[in-house]
Amino acid sequence: MRKFRPDEKEITAYDSVFTALPIANVRDQCQVLLARLTEGNKIGWHQAAVSQRLICLSGKVSVRGIDNHFTLEAGEGVEWLEKEWHETVAIRGALLLIVEAHSFE
Repeated sequence: MRKFRPDEKEITAYDSVFTALPIANVRDQCQVLLARLTEGNKIGWHQAAVSQRLICLSGKVSVRGIDNHFTLEAGEGVEWLEKEWHETVAIRGALLLIVEAHSFE
């Protein structure tokens, strides 16, 4: 498991002014999920079927793998590789963005 914070990218095309945070670039099919966990609820201990990226949009969660543990707040994320064991528990009610794909670029 690897912790990351997406790099900000300033967008000015078409007279725009905003900041984007690229989450994932994939070549194959992917699944994108929004998960809402209330305090104390969890995504149970399981093995990733494919590589996964989880971004905490709001709230606070604890994520753990076999060898490490992180606490995530808004804007922070983790990546799991295929077959990596992991669990996510809400410390404070959380909204999570999850991207699942065979590989990320």
